[in-house]
Amino acid sequence: MPDPAPDLRKEYFETAREEILWRIGHRDQWLKIQLLAQIAIFGLANGVDFGFVKSGSPIDLAVAFAFPTSLVLAIFYVVEDRLIGLAGAYLGALAHDLSPAGADFLLPFDASPQLRRYAEEGTLLVRLFGQVLAFAGLPVAIVTLGAVHKAGVYPGLNPGFNSGVLLISFGCALFVVILLAWSFLHRRTAGTVDENKVLVDSWPKAETRLSQLQRVVFIIVILVGLVSVAGGLWALR
Repeated sequence: MPDPAPDLRKEYFETAREEILWRIGHRDQWLKIQLLAQIAIFGLANGVDFGFVKSGSPIDLAVAFAFPTSLVLAIFYVVEDRLIGLAGAYLGALAHDLSPAGADFLLPFDASPQLRRYAEEGTLLVRLFGQVLAFAGLPVAIVTLGAVHKAGVYPGLNPGFNSGVLLISFGCALFVVILLAWSFLHRRTAGTVDENKVLVDSWPKAETRLSQLQRVVFIIVILVGLVSVAGGLWALR
């Protein structure tokens, strides 16, 4: 009976590669939606006709959705990006574990020095800068332009509502920055071999426990975000 191992290895490799390509397109869609959503919010808030969205008169309340929308789309974007990174790490580990010992071998792109340069020469920082502009800079600009141009974020609404929206926006902005920073730190390992081997002699068991540092970070971020949102909701009353 022929050894099924080579066929399985090929199938695993091709499946992971297809997953990466599909996820890349899916991830980039969230960025496009974010840009379109922020343009739509700006148009509604200022009564500008962009073709796909228009309003007969400015809707001040529209600006209140700038940061919450950005947070939701940033979550989807980061989740997809993390799956792409993990799939690439799997391919690198697969090539490493199946390479013959004591012999020359070809490195896959997922564990190559060329991809490592992507993380070390500053390109990754440029990528982070672009993400921050898209998911945090645009909402900030929309809210700030509304405040400067109209001498108040929402001149037609009461000050308590304005304060509430600003607090909620601050909480959402904090979550967005934390998400992007978390994604950046994980991406810094690009081009290296994952420490988790894929050639094993037993099936891995589920691990759901968080480290002490992860617990502390999650608690702090959640508390700050909840306080901001709660304060915003209180001011809206």
